[in-house]
Amino acid sequence: MSVTAPTGSNIRVQSQSGDLTVTGVAGLVDVRTASGDVQLDETTGKTLVQTASGDVGIGTAGAVVDVRTASGNVGVGPVGGDALIHTTSGDIRLGAVAGNISARSVSGDVRVSDAMAGQAEINAVSGDVQIGVHAGSLAAINLSTVSGNTDTEFEVTGDAPDGDAPVLEITVKTTSGDIRLHRAA
Repeated sequence: MSVTAPTGSNIRVQSQSGDLTVTGVAGLVDVRTASGDVQLDETTGKTLVQTASGDVGIGTAGAVVDVRTASGNVGVGPVGGDALIHTTSGDIRLGAVAGNISARSVSGDVRVSDAMAGQAEINAVSGDVQIGVHAGSLAAINLSTVSGNTDTEFEVTGDAPDGDAPVLEITVKTTSGDIRLHRAA
């Protein structure tokens, strides 16, 4: 099936099985599918994707993104709002995120290329976590891994730094996986 709609149209799709590809710019997006990959070029409104089994890719999201999948990888380019990404089995890849981040994966790696400000809460039971910290941000960190290593490019002190830079609160928990903080590219 092929549907043509004006640029910026809101999209709502419910499907039992089948891939969905949206090319161009969409407004608000609400996709719910039992099985199938979802690929969106660009969204300007809130984006909600729920799938039991399937990979999800979003090129650019101008607002809040909420993606939940039981089995599948999730990749989202820059996000203009909050990013809420949950997968049971799959990797999570996020570009620059302007808002808060909540990312959870039971079995999979989590990578955030540029966390700018707000709260970044990352949980991975079995998987590595990498977070790029936005240049000029002040970061408060809480890292915990049961069986893994932690690595950071930053000097860690117990004193709060002075300044008016954006504050980023990073909380990472993993049971079996490494945690790495680095400067965003």
